[in-house]
Amino acid sequence: MILERLLQADCIDVFMGSDRPECTAYWNRLRARPAYREAILDHANEIVEFGTQRLQQTKAADAKLRLLLEGG
Repeated sequence: MILERLLQADCIDVFMGSDRPECTAYWNRLRARPAYREAILDHANEIVEFGTQRLQQTKAADAKLRLLLEGG
């Protein structure tokens, strides 16, 4: 799901928050569903976790990438 990818890329705030209450409400409802938890949240993947960590580290170290991912 794209919202999970945005979360992993540490740029979900671009699409959530007080500026987009409908998106935030949808995201909260979706994550609260038992089926979503079973299908997505309860199935951690080592490769995805490793990639998420690398992306977050790279984003923290690279201002250009950070701007790109955050819509700058």
